[in-house]
Amino acid sequence: MQRIQTLLQKLSELSNQKGEPSLIDVDLMMDYTRVIYADLHELRNRIGFNSSLPISEPEATEPDNISLENMEPELIIKDTTSYIQEDEPVQEIAIGTPEPMPAASAEPEPVLPISTTAEHTRPSIKNLVGINDTYLFITELFDGDRNAYEHAISKLDHLEHYQQAVDWLREHYTWEEDSPATETFFSILERFYLDA
Repeated sequence: MQRIQTLLQKLSELSNQKGEPSLIDVDLMMDYTRVIYADLHELRNRIGFNSSLPISEPEATEPDNISLENMEPELIIKDTTSYIQEDEPVQEIAIGTPEPMPAASAEPEPVLPISTTAEHTRPSIKNLVGINDTYLFITELFDGDRNAYEHAISKLDHLEHYQQAVDWLREHYTWEEDSPATETFFSILERFYLDA
């Protein structure tokens, strides 16, 4: 019961924060709710909620001298004439032969080069960042400003090379180069631009 009270308190604190809740806050509230539900379900089973309900079992009755020899079979005949309408003609389906496949040409189709310009659509950096890292980056690198994080990711998504991204970040942010959050962020960036 203590854990349920603690989780309810955490839920209350998260929901009473001023402003719009972040995605991480909503995820935390959902996780807390799942744990509360599981604990309450377990508590309900322990209390034996269903054990106090009377269970009535059907009474078995013996049939009175029924034998198979004395029974007459019942035939159920359905009137199927109402399903057939004689006014409607029967539709015939013509089954033809499939068209032959075109013969393979001797010349292979030309291979088109893959575009590496900005018009080439690639996934966002967000796809490489897990929820825990997102929370870490927002709190450690962007001083808790989710909008600044979103703006930076949007800008970095549109840059072409890793070095451009590093230059842009150093121009706009002063991060400790040897902090774990900075190292993780740059390793994700490097992976993003290598895959692009």
